[in-house]
Amino acid sequence: MSSYATPSRLAQAEAVGRVLVVAMNEVEFVAFSQKSAIGTRDLAGCSVVVIASAYGAILAHIPPRPIPNTLDPYAGDQNVQRLMERVESLYTQKRNYFPDADTYAVFAIYNGGVALPDQKKVIVDKITQMGLQPFHNVLYVTPRDPTNQAHGTVFVDSLNRAGQKPVVYSEDRQVSSEQLDHQSQQSQQNQQTPPTQQTPSTWTWSSDHRRYYRWIVKDGVQQIDWAPPSQ
Repeated sequence: MSSYATPSRLAQAEAVGRVLVVAMNEVEFVAFSQKSAIGTRDLAGCSVVVIASAYGAILAHIPPRPIPNTLDPYAGDQNVQRLMERVESLYTQKRNYFPDADTYAVFAIYNGGVALPDQKKVIVDKITQMGLQPFHNVLYVTPRDPTNQAHGTVFVDSLNRAGQKPVVYSEDRQVSSEQLDHQSQQSQQNQQTPPTQQTPSTWTWSSDHRRYYRWIVKDGVQQIDWAPPSQ
């Protein structure tokens, strides 16, 4: 049986009522003393911002266009600015929950590049203005893979982590500090040794394209480098 038949971590937590699920175009805060997790689903070009500590988390699900939609060509960027201002306001109100926090910005990849670079800039600029640098830059591939139960989800889980920061997952792939620190070490090693089949940890699997990919900088531009298709 395919592993995709397994419900996502978000769905499993929702089934037992321990997660706050954030709707599209919303920003929410959870105190981990009240619920042990927060998350969102249905990402298909949307961006997500997470600020997480051992005591609570803020999550924003930011769509490419506002809800309801409008013909205004600037409405998307304006909506991002509005939601990021709500993130800042909520962070200020709940500042005592965040003595030491990690920040995550989740962006979609489409056709080999960031789907919404202008909106990404708005988000990154606000994170920087809030003094939350450095932050974790997390990427996922769109369009969605309907066979993958976790595709399009972000899940922040503090279960059994009293006094510790939560584990953060993008599409059930751990992206929180422990995993990123390991990947950073691997990346430094692979700067001297080119990735091979024996060192696949620098690559990410795209279930949509059935291929591995990684980010590289070529001629000063960040872009996707696709591995050869599997034979």
